Amino acid sequence: MHAPVCRSLLNRNTASNVGCTVGGGYGNTVSGFYAVGGGGYSVVAAGDYAVAGGGRSNNVSSLYATVAGGDENTAGASASYSAVAGGQTNFVAAPFASVAGGQSNAVVADSGAVGGGKFNSVSSVAGVVGGGWRNTASGSTFDVVGGGYNNAAQGVAAVVAGGEGNTASGEHSQVGGGESNLASKSYASVAGGGYENTASASYSSVGGGRGNHASSYAAAVGGGRSNTAAGAYSVIAGGYANEASAQYVHCGGSFVFGVCCVLHW
Repeated sequence: MHAPVCRSLLNRNTASNVGCTVGGGYGNTVSGFYAVGGGGYSVVAAGDYAVAGGGRSNNVSSLYATVAGGDENTAGASASYSAVAGGQTNFVAAPFASVAGGQSNAVVADSGAVGGGKFNSVSSVAGVVGGGWRNTASGSTFDVVGGGYNNAAQGVAAVVAGGEGNTASGEHSQVGGGESNLASKSYASVAGGGYENTASASYSSVGGGRGNHASSYAAAVGGGRSNTAAGAYSVIAGGYANEASAQYVHCGGSFVFGVCCVLHW
């Protein structure tokens, strides 16, 4: 037995499966089992139990998925239980994925989410981009970018809170903000931000400043400019152009060039 097809010649709406509903609007198509097209213009609810609430040219192709409104938003065929609340040209393509709004945001990993903004993407399982512009959460799992511009969380559970052009690529690494900062190893941190700081060894950290580098295991630079902590467990508090190149070296910081050589065993 074929499902009944109901067409409105005046409004060009079509409901063509068991229990499906078109609430109104123009040119809408509902073909999923018990799917709902609330209204709007040229929306499609093709997945079983799918909901296309309204808006224009929205498409819901997967089971139990929802596009509440907006313009040209899509819940793809593999996006069961996913949701797009609104905005424009947003796309979800994995189960339990969601986009709250904004423009041209995409979630392609299971349980990923984008809050808003523009041109943001999540390909990390359970990853999140809160907003901003051109941010990516692209590691394997649990990566987070809070906002800002052109930031990337690429590790496992890596975090970039905000800023511009920052990257957290190590497992459990984090960058607090600033510009062009990098935390590239496990548990590495550029905590406060600053500019062009790098934490490139496991458990290394840079508090802030400019052009500072913590490049050995558990090394730390508090701040200042152009300082390098290159010995394991070495610390530079701040200052300018200081270098700690041996293990356990501690430099209090100054505004003169120098190599620290105070040992704390």
